[in-house]
Amino acid sequence: MKPIRLVIAGLNSFKEEQTIDFTRLCQGTVFGIFGPTGSGKSTVVDAITLALYGSVKRATRRTQGIVNKTLDEASVLFEFQLGSGAECKHYLVERKYVAKDESVNCRLARLSELQDGETIVLADKPSLVDQAIQDILGLTEDDFTRAVVLPQGRFAEFLNLQGSERRRMLERIFGLEEYGEQLNKLVNDRLKMAENDYLGIKRSQEVLGEATAEAVQAALRLEQASKRELQASKSASAEARNQQEEWGRIRERQQELEAVRQSLAKLQQQSTQIHDLEAKLERQVAAQRVAGALQAFDTAAWHAAEATTALQQLTAEVTQIEQAERQAQVAAQAALVAKQAQEGPLLQKLEQLKRAIALEQQVAALVSKLAAREAAGVALKEQLATEEQALDVLRATSLELDQTLQAWQQEQEQHRIAPEQREQLAQAVAVQDSYAALAKQLGEVTADCVERQKQVAAAQAELASAEAQLATHQAAQTEQQELLAKLLAQAPASVTSQQLNTANAYLKEAQRLAYDGGRLTQYLQTVANLESTVGQIQLQLAAAREEGLAAEQAVRAAEQTVTQLEQESVTARGQNMAALLAQTLQPGQPCPVCGSSHHPAPIADVVSTQVEEVEKALAAARTQLTQQQALRATAAATLVAQQAELKRQQAALLENKRELQIYEAKVKQQLSKFPAEWVTGNAWSAVPPLAQEHLDKLSESFSQRARWETELDQSKAALEACRELFLQQQQQIELLTQAIAAHQAELDRLLARQTGLQEGVARKQVELNNCLAALGQTNLTELRSHYQERDKRLVELERLIKHRQAEKEQLHVRIRQAEQAIGKTKEQQTEARAEYRLHKEQLRALQTELEGLTGGAGATDLQESAQLALATLREQADNTQLAWEQVGKQLAIARQNFSAGQEASRLANITHKQTESVLAVALEREQFVTRGEAEEALGWADLVAEWQQTISTHKKQSEFLQGRAAELTELLAGQSISEQDWLQVVSQAQVAEKQYLQAVEALATAQAALTNVQERHQQWSELETELQRIAKQKDLLSELVSLLRGNALVEFMAGEHLDAIAGIATDWLDLLTGQRYALEVAPDGGFLIRDDGNGGVKRPVYTLSGGETFITSLALALALSSQIQLRGRHRLEFFFLDEGFGSLDPNLLEVVMGCLERMQGQAMSIGIISHVPELKERVLRQVLVSPAQPGGRGSRVQVIAG
Repeated sequence: MKPIRLVIAGLNSFKEEQTIDFTRLCQGTVFGIFGPTGSGKSTVVDAITLALYGSVKRATRRTQGIVNKTLDEASVLFEFQLGSGAECKHYLVERKYVAKDESVNCRLARLSELQDGETIVLADKPSLVDQAIQDILGLTEDDFTRAVVLPQGRFAEFLNLQGSERRRMLERIFGLEEYGEQLNKLVNDRLKMAENDYLGIKRSQEVLGEATAEAVQAALRLEQASKRELQASKSASAEARNQQEEWGRIRERQQELEAVRQSLAKLQQQSTQIHDLEAKLERQVAAQRVAGALQAFDTAAWHAAEATTALQQLTAEVTQIEQAERQAQVAAQAALVAKQAQEGPLLQKLEQLKRAIALEQQVAALVSKLAAREAAGVALKEQLATEEQALDVLRATSLELDQTLQAWQQEQEQHRIAPEQREQLAQAVAVQDSYAALAKQLGEVTADCVERQKQVAAAQAELASAEAQLATHQAAQTEQQELLAKLLAQAPASVTSQQLNTANAYLKEAQRLAYDGGRLTQYLQTVANLESTVGQIQLQLAAAREEGLAAEQAVRAAEQTVTQLEQESVTARGQNMAALLAQTLQPGQPCPVCGSSHHPAPIADVVSTQVEEVEKALAAARTQLTQQQALRATAAATLVAQQAELKRQQAALLENKRELQIYEAKVKQQLSKFPAEWVTGNAWSAVPPLAQEHLDKLSESFSQRARWETELDQSKAALEACRELFLQQQQQIELLTQAIAAHQAELDRLLARQTGLQEGVARKQVELNNCLAALGQTNLTELRSHYQERDKRLVELERLIKHRQAEKEQLHVRIRQAEQAIGKTKEQQTEARAEYRLHKEQLRALQTELEGLTGGAGATDLQESAQLALATLREQADNTQLAWEQVGKQLAIARQNFSAGQEASRLANITHKQTESVLAVALEREQFVTRGEAEEALGWADLVAEWQQTISTHKKQSEFLQGRAAELTELLAGQSISEQDWLQVVSQAQVAEKQYLQAVEALATAQAALTNVQERHQQWSELETELQRIAKQKDLLSELVSLLRGNALVEFMAGEHLDAIAGIATDWLDLLTGQRYALEVAPDGGFLIRDDGNGGVKRPVYTLSGGETFITSLALALALSSQIQLRGRHRLEFFFLDEGFGSLDPNLLEVVMGCLERMQGQAMSIGIISHVPELKERVLRQVLVSPAQPGGRGSRVQVIAG
């Protein structure tokens, strides 16, 4: 972790926003944060922990009182970097706090990641930011402050932690929790589960009963015998069913062949009517062939009349256009003569006006130039006056600078200090600093004495408190023993694994029962639906047979009607022909039929009306016959389809009944596996809920027992913890007794040193008084400040003089530049006047020439008038010429149209005659006597489709019935089935089917028994394999529980880490103390200091003096930090030391600073927070913190990097 930037505002003594750029500070090994006591140095460290964890350790309730008293808001922003190279990540964390009514609340908390110029917010709530920071850094706040940032007052905390507290801290830092209580609990839980599983499997094997391989073989033999019996019955049933189906097909073909033959006979009777329709269709087709000639003749006649009319209109149009052409020719010639007479003078005038316009433009340009030159002359005059005025100002300023420099040089001589005076002051300051150092050491030793006295008193008070806590721990141990006894008395009944396994087996069987029962219900519904469908089809089949019989009767009735009408038609035709013959007979003339000249009783009237009525009735009867025959064929086809559907549905019904019987047997077999009270009086659907309820009750009892066992384990663990605390408290009392003796010895040593320092302070006071007398001053600080002020003024005067001399040089340059500019301006003024006079003369010459061309009028207006007259003249000539040409074109077009009209009229008359000849030939070719006969045949077009449909239907029915009859005759191949034989075959098939269903039920029972035995045998085998595996696992877990008892693994791992940290800390102590001290780990997990300079004597760390404690804590913190870096993903690249240097003597301070500066190889920056002047002189990179001013600004920081 590398700090980048810290921004503070409104925190403690800081008011205004202050920024610390760590990128400038962390380029070296050591940097310092310096400032007077109370200036806000430690607040810098507080700001980092506040930004990261939202907390300040030394504040009340972690955040109360952190906002500056004069403000109501504080904010911190901390930017840091993790990793390097491709894994480098930048984070920005910021928080804002608001103070209201003596409380401080967090108003803003946000953690962001900076990626490629973008800011990605990772968390925006205080709790989420706290957790995210802990996940990113891998450290809690306590671990961070102990190992990375050691605030004031907590520097030696890790050194003085008790063994158990230090072990828990190491568990958190190095992630050992999962190897401690968590792992121990996990292994114990696994062992209990394994033991319960072992017992449960043994009971489950007992519940399975007889599940041997011999039982499986017996059930298998029974199942194979049932299969053989089923195969035999199935073959017999299939053979009987095949014979029934074969005979049924023969019987159906016999019935269908008889119906087809009857339909063919009826179609044969309609042949005469079909022949008549075919003849009419031929006449209609012939008329269609003549229709084109008819249409062509009518079209040609219409075109001939139209051509004659158009020719008359074109003749009148040509006459009218010829007259207009003569008029246009006269007008064009007149306009051309006028153009030739006026165009030349106008063109000459336009050329003169062009010259006049150019002159006008030149005049305007010269006028503009004259105005510009006049304005430029005025501007040059004003510029000259301004530049002369500026030159006067510059000369006056130069005179003032000379006077100021002379005054400052005189003041500089007055503030100079003699060298001998400076030497006397330096001697006095050295004596005063030595006096202050001794007085400071005396104060620190006095404070150490007071502190040591407080430590003695605190240790005595802590001893009394420890004795009281010992009694408390003993009472708590007694209470835990009573709770454990009470918990053992309340043990709930246990549920065996066998009971759970049996309940699970019941549930599995219930699930199978639910599936098979569902299938049984589906087949029941399907069978009922199929039976209903078969009944409906049988009813429809009976209805279809009745419809077929009705259609047959209707066809026969229609045939009789047609026969009767045909006879009536023949009679009516004969009577009509006799009447026509009678009309031709003359008395005495022979009869054309019999040759008799005597005609005693001729028929009086012709009966053509009667013949037509009979013919119409006959046609209607034949149509009716055709329709009835079609209905009969449709009824026959419907009957065949329904018979096929009936067979299909009956086969499906039979198959579903077989499946229904199978699932009835399965459900009956499965119900036998459940307790009788579940099955008696209940349907199969009630069993699965009962099985689930039974399992739920047992599971709840099992869970209650498990919770009780967990509480029992917790109670035992609590009792063990109380015993451990009791023992630890006894050890603490012994250590406190030793600490009191050590503190008293150190107090005696400090009192002796205090006396020696008091004598040294008195000597330095006398020496300081002598120095002050030699200087003739009583206050050295005022004299020193006075000298410093005079030195500052000398430096300032020297700077001012140099600055003013530079200004004077610049001023002389500006004066010379101003004089040059004035001369240049005067030259420009002379040139402008000469140019102005030249332009004036040119303007007068141009104005004279322009007056001669235009006579004073505007040249542009004259040019526009001449151009308009010329354009009008040319336009009039062009328009009349164009009009003449257009009329000529119209005349040519009219003459062409007239010639085309004449040719069209001639061609139309020829076409009319040709189409008339073609029509006559077509009528004769198609045997039409007149045009009227052909038009009459064309009128039958609406009836053609109907006639074609009738003919096509008759032909298709005949072909279909003939083909079907031949097909059926071929399929029958002479076979014939009587009704008695058919009934006998049906009875045999039903008997065979019943035997097959009985065999299916027997096989289902045998298969169910085999499946049950196989499943139980499989379960027993699986349980045996699992039993062996769990037994081996149980032994391993038991051994692991013994190894982990009492957190032995965690103690070992924590001890290893602690030994490593102590070894590294000893290496640092070798450097810091000149190999005098070393750090070791005591058997109880605490630290011991080995005094190698005193024969290797080992003593507790609380016997160390303040300086020794600081050095030892520093070495330990550096060791812990290096260990944390080894386990973390990111190195910790900085370290803060907050105070602690004041208790070191100059020699030891020199050793510590040298050691810190030699940490270059650790790639770590160390920030020292102190007010010791010697440290400030040794550290190049500094953060200077200036204290807040009462009632004014807050604390401020200044970064010095070099």
